[in-house]
Amino acid sequence: KLFEVDPYAFNSLTEFVSLSETKIPKDLRLDSLFALECTSLKHVWCSDIVRNLGGNMSHGLLFQILRYIGKILRDGSQEVDEEYNVRFFYLISNLADVKALHESLLGAGLIPSLLDIMLVKNTTYRRTLASATHLLEAVINDGDSTAEFIGNDGFAILINSIMEEVDFALEHPEYGGPPKYSVVYYSVSFRQLAYIRSLLKLVLKLLKTDSGDRIRNLIDSPILISIKKILENRPVFGYTLITYALDIVQKVINSEPTIYPILVEAGLVPYIICLLYTSPSPRDM
Repeated sequence: KLFEVDPYAFNSLTEFVSLSETKIPKDLRLDSLFALECTSLKHVWCSDIVRNLGGNMSHGLLFQILRYIGKILRDGSQEVDEEYNVRFFYLISNLADVKALHESLLGAGLIPSLLDIMLVKNTTYRRTLASATHLLEAVINDGDSTAEFIGNDGFAILINSIMEEVDFALEHPEYGGPPKYSVVYYSVSFRQLAYIRSLLKLVLKLLKTDSGDRIRNLIDSPILISIKKILENRPVFGYTLITYALDIVQKVINSEPTIYPILVEAGLVPYIICLLYTSPSPRDM
């Protein structure tokens, strides 16, 4: 009823969510964003939110915020607020659930904006990167959005991100650590696990939305080395990531059988067969 009585309520809320306005109190900014996020669950109001955020224009507030998030991540700024970032991505995900708005957001440049955030390296803010990757997975749902992802060098960014995260986890076992008060079967930190999982889920989504030579370019790449490293290091990555790695292999074999020799050459198929016979289940440990 509030938004029917006060048509300027959305405009007032969006004025408070800008990250570049440093005079706005942090709590007020986050509360305003949370209000928009909750309201966006009612799709009838999503068009009003997008209009007030300028989500159909590359120079609108929504894209200004995405660019600003990327900038402060690169700068390693103390301004980074992961709670804000995650909720902002949730808001965009809710807006993109509406088909017409999904097309408007993609047309204004949502995919390259998210890829720009994924390009950030050497950051400890993995929760933000995982949320951006989850949003990418959500908005890529057909051949056209997949083509835009590929056209903006998405494959290279995705492959490099997976390689760097897997290698970092193996080369820096001292970084982070698993939760202390629950039984888990991995040694990386939860945020590392969540980020790698989001990257693997994005690979699975791309395998679902496209096929043929373009997907061959994704699979016939160093990504196979990273998948094998995950399988070979169960104590580091745990059963969750091993499951996603195996899902990628079986999805590739089912959708593109001609890639099978590449998997054999990479040593994946022989290793998986060996893994099935030698790996204990959690209840055996």
